[in-house]
Amino acid sequence: MALDLNNKNAYYLLGRYVAVVERSNNEPFTSGQLHNIQDNPANLMRYDRFKTKFMASRQQIMSNLSAEGWPDKVLEDADGGRFWLGYYHQKAELPMFVESVTHHTPDRVAPVESNEIDELRDA
Repeated sequence: MALDLNNKNAYYLLGRYVAVVERSNNEPFTSGQLHNIQDNPANLMRYDRFKTKFMASRQQIMSNLSAEGWPDKVLEDADGGRFWLGYYHQKAELPMFVESVTHHTPDRVAPVESNEIDELRDA
């Protein structure tokens, strides 16, 4: 199932917007932050540190949101399902997180003077 750009369900849109904010911050939300957002969707704006990133996605989501805005109640089971569906659909459409990778050389491996393959090749 792909991202539904025409879905106007507030919970689906909230999930999409959470995914956009998470990616723009370039770090995943903690479970506590997600719980806080699900308890009161207005809390999402408190976590949005880079409001100008992914503007096209943000504008598209907001254009589908009704005049009432985000729901102001705790998400129930069906609402939570729509939230997570929107979250994962949007997350799949956004670029992946960029994380620095550190390569470690194991210090327990001693250099080998001769290599069996070299010895076989020379024979």
